Order: sequence, then C-alpha cells, then structure tokens
Amino acid sequence: MKKLFTSVKACNEPEVGSMVYDYYNGALNVDQVPRFEVHLIKCSHCERIVVELDKMLAILNERSTNNSDVEFRLRPVVYRPPSAIK
Repeated sequence: MKKLFTSVKACNEPEVGSMVYDYYNGALNVDQVPRFEVHLIKCSHCERIVVELDKMLAILNERSTNNSDVEFRLRPVVYRPPSAIK
C-alpha cells in the first residue's frame, strides 16, 4: 500500500503549516485563510498534503459507493495568486 503524506521536503514555515488540516476542513478563522493560502502557494510540502487528502477522500468515496450510503465530502481547493488575496 502506498504511503500518504510522504515528502522529501519539510514545510518551510512550520507555524503556518500546522494549520493545513484546519484549512482543509474549513476550520480556520476568516482572517487566517489568506495567510495560509499565500503559504500554500510557496510551500510544496503543504500543497502535497492537501493533494494527498483529496486523493484519500476520493478513494474513500469510491469504495463507499458500492457498499453504503456514506459519502465523504470532497473539498476542492482553489489556488489563487497572492495578488488576488486580500
């Protein structure tokens, strides 16, 4: 089985990177979102975590459709350049 969340490079701003799961789940405060999105553009490690989370949820959804009515929420992440973030 393939390991998730593997990366050669670590987060370049661990304090901001620690918010990755809250960002993914929509649990950040409104004022924290732009800061994290700017970080996400610059940090390939955190970007990779978000991509891996999307892959994992897609796999769970695929498997759950055959044997239950449980559906996992896929959260599309919209990447915006720093100039577009206010």
